[in-house]
Amino acid sequence: MGAPFLRSFYTVFNYAESSIELAVSSNAAHGTKIKSVLSGWVVFGWFMLATIGLLVIVIGTCCFVRYLRMRKISNEGENSAQKKQKLKRNVMTAEKWKESFI
Repeated sequence: MGAPFLRSFYTVFNYAESSIELAVSSNAAHGTKIKSVLSGWVVFGWFMLATIGLLVIVIGTCCFVRYLRMRKISNEGENSAQKKQKLKRNVMTAEKWKESFI
């Protein structure tokens, strides 16, 4: 930390609570203040929230890809007659839709 830093503050190393406590010394420059930072639990909470969010995104993406693959496999299982009939239905529907605007 260095001598100039330690001259400006009183430091207490609390080994029982695993903490360091600081206070401004009377030798410190005028206007010296101590800023409060986030506690370890707050940082840990944000880290866990981000990790869980990322995990949800990854699992959701994997499930969606699996769903698309299963859908593709089930569509490939149709025989050619079913595919032709399905295509014919789609064309008929498109023609009816087109006629409704004419």
